[in-house]
Amino acid sequence: MASRRPQPGSYGQVSAHDDEDLTDQPTEQTERQPSENDVEVDDNDICGDNEHQQLENVGTTTSIRDAAHYEDPHPNRRCRTATALSLVCIAVVGTALAVALGGGSIVQSSATSTALFFNDHDVSYGPPQDWGKCHPATTKPSPITHAHPVEGSPVSRVAFASCFRPYLQVSDALWKHLREDFEPDLFIWLGDNMYLDTMSEMNDKRRAYNAAREDKYYLAYGPVAQPKIPTVAIWDDHDFGVDNAGREYPCLRSSQNEFVTHFNLPETDPRHPAQGGKQRFGVYSSHMFSVPEKEQENGIHLINLDNRSHRSPTFPMHGLCEGANSTMLGAAQWAWLEAEMLNKTSVIKLVSSGVQVLPPTSKDRPADEYCSYDGPDGSFVAANIDMEEDGADALGTKYEGWGEMPAERARLLRLAQRSINEGRAKQVVFLTGDQHWVEIQAKRMSESEKHGKSRILYSVTASGIDQHYIEDVANSNRVRVRSADTRGDGMFIEECNFPFVVDGRTYDDCVDIFGAGAPGCATRTSSNNIAVSGQWGNCLDAEKELVPRSKMAYGKGHKCTDQYHHTCSAQANY
Repeated sequence: MASRRPQPGSYGQVSAHDDEDLTDQPTEQTERQPSENDVEVDDNDICGDNEHQQLENVGTTTSIRDAAHYEDPHPNRRCRTATALSLVCIAVVGTALAVALGGGSIVQSSATSTALFFNDHDVSYGPPQDWGKCHPATTKPSPITHAHPVEGSPVSRVAFASCFRPYLQVSDALWKHLREDFEPDLFIWLGDNMYLDTMSEMNDKRRAYNAAREDKYYLAYGPVAQPKIPTVAIWDDHDFGVDNAGREYPCLRSSQNEFVTHFNLPETDPRHPAQGGKQRFGVYSSHMFSVPEKEQENGIHLINLDNRSHRSPTFPMHGLCEGANSTMLGAAQWAWLEAEMLNKTSVIKLVSSGVQVLPPTSKDRPADEYCSYDGPDGSFVAANIDMEEDGADALGTKYEGWGEMPAERARLLRLAQRSINEGRAKQVVFLTGDQHWVEIQAKRMSESEKHGKSRILYSVTASGIDQHYIEDVANSNRVRVRSADTRGDGMFIEECNFPFVVDGRTYDDCVDIFGAGAPGCATRTSSNNIAVSGQWGNCLDAEKELVPRSKMAYGKGHKCTDQYHHTCSAQANY
């Protein structure tokens, strides 16, 4: 794996905005007739062969369970044959965390983009409004319904997933394992809960939602099967609107109402259109659950964020850039979130986001290409400095994430740190989707006069049913079994490959054998664990690792990089 390393303190020169392959997704701006291709794939659209393996449990702290293996040489094709299963789950046991793997709008249109510009008054307090020509759904909703959690009920086992393309599934392996092996008390959809990109057609969206609920595997073993698993949800771009969309999407109210229908939210829910002028603008929500056998004690506090409905343009193609005024959540949701984080006490807070939170701002493109960039002395640069991520060793995903708005990301992470330090939770963990892979991440927050002493924040990404990206994507906050630099350069963003063999001897820890006068390891190995010549680094002191190796379990299956906690060639993930 080649190291992706820009020059210190610099951003790359990639000017194009790389993102998801949407060749099978309608993105029209004019009226069209519904097509079966919106929610189905041709039976002949099959590629590759299956290579089966036995189901294997390789850990309890980081759990990667592999049912079969297939590496697709064309990962962006609509293949239905990848048959590896990866599972990630998160649980609270007692008090310990276990990570087991309106008005006033001006519309401007062009052939390539549609942008919404708000007047000076804040519209984030709702209710949601459509500003485009949004055609209502005429198809009846599926009679299949989800169950809702009971506030205050005991919850200890939480499952979560995202990016659900029912027609790409090759088996019931994920849903069956979720129900029969993991047995969650709660299931969380993290967005892209179906795929239907449309600028106007709510009937197409309705039909795609129906197809997701009526999928045969979802019906047999998913949350809607009997007994039903209580389910909550947020959304991401492909169920919200179109690829990478934010508040410029023209059908904000209509799309939210289809979300409400899909998850059959009760009329008393603030997100429901029955609330009329008091309807919440956005699908964000929170739930408090109790500690099992201690039902008077708050255990898991689940906070679900909506990072679409109020999000400012991230790049000029999405609308007018707002610089330092860029927002991910909007004023109303920020006020709500701060109240949740600072006024409610629980053992743990799980904060869900449709896009990743912990990866730093990507340096694959110049800083001034980001809409949130406000100059070298502005909030964009200041936030990355505050997060200690302004150097060359801070690498983030080139895909969507909170890193595209560094000031908003810093605000969120500092809020989590403050919540812990004010005794509102023992830990805050972010649950995210979007990326079509699994990874576990951690970040140390520096001490702050306002936010308190240094704390470590954690995040788990679980995405892709049944789809995956086989790609080396940088993330310097990804958890590593043991961190290493590159031949003594002091940038500890590589990961040791254990075991490794040098001169016929096998090593399973860092040792001083590379002539650097310090313990080191191989950062690249061959299939038989032989250290690749020149691919070594000095090891970070063990006590500086954010997650001790002794607390991990890991395997080498279904990796597309040399990093153990980045799984991206599996059939599906939860």
